[in-house]
Amino acid sequence: MRLLAPIDDRDPSWFALRLALWPEASKSAHLEQMKVAAARGMYVRVATANEGFAIGLVEASKREEARGGANNGTVVYFEGLYVSRKVTRLTVTRRLVDAVASWAAAEGCAQPAFDSQFEPDAAQMLHRELGFQETASGTYSRKAAIENTF
Repeated sequence: MRLLAPIDDRDPSWFALRLALWPEASKSAHLEQMKVAAARGMYVRVATANEGFAIGLVEASKREEARGGANNGTVVYFEGLYVSRKVTRLTVTRRLVDAVASWAAAEGCAQPAFDSQFEPDAAQMLHRELGFQETASGTYSRKAAIENTF
């Protein structure tokens, strides 16, 4: 498996995975959000299987505002995380989450965090499995501060 940055703000693999993650959004809305994500310098990676097809996606951004108890400086939030049901999901998910955590450390961010809006029970279980802790009302999760060892 490889983690690749999108080719550009219209990358077809990124687009296809966004459609799978957020099927209720229109194609034009996805394309607009991809353009904004690229312009804002969000961290976006597409996981590809050894055979080359896309199997996972992560989108993350830096936020200055304190939300849900994750208020120790600039926080990296997972904006979107998707892994195809056709693969070993936890392995791919861990790789995507670890890549964001490494980016957060390199950017000098205090900690990565999630804020769950959908299926909170399932999301909370995944967050705990990945080492995150609930911080507020069961909808926010943060991971312990990352020590920058670079």
